[in-house]
Amino acid sequence: MLDSIKAFAEEGGTVYAECGGFMYLTDGIIDFDGNFIRWQGISHKGKDAQKRKALGYVEVEYLKGTLSKIRGHEFPLFGDRGNAGIGSQAYRVNKPGSADTWAEGYRYKNTLASYVHLHFGSNKEWAERLFSHGFTRTKL
Repeated sequence: MLDSIKAFAEEGGTVYAECGGFMYLTDGIIDFDGNFIRWQGISHKGKDAQKRKALGYVEVEYLKGTLSKIRGHEFPLFGDRGNAGIGSQAYRVNKPGSADTWAEGYRYKNTLASYVHLHFGSNKEWAERLFSHGFTRTKL
């Protein structure tokens, strides 16, 4: 299964992954005991976390194209937010009511992966356009 998902992504198949699915696309995860668990190898090697890296609702803006904002939430335990090494950045994220923003979401070929769980009900056009046009097209 690991090899078939990687081959599908490498051939340009549409892959969308949130949080645990995103971690599955990495080279692997170093668990809390220091053991390396091999996964897809499409992205970076994930790191363990002793505590939650982030928690809460966020607003996401897709950087490539014309999509408006969509809401979501995040609570990643692994990895470094904004530094995944899976291709180009896909999102600009901020917490509502805060001026803080950061890079999140990653595009690689026709794969879109992120720690953020998007709430497609908050912007139905967003999901429709992403999935009908692919993640690497410029005019979304």
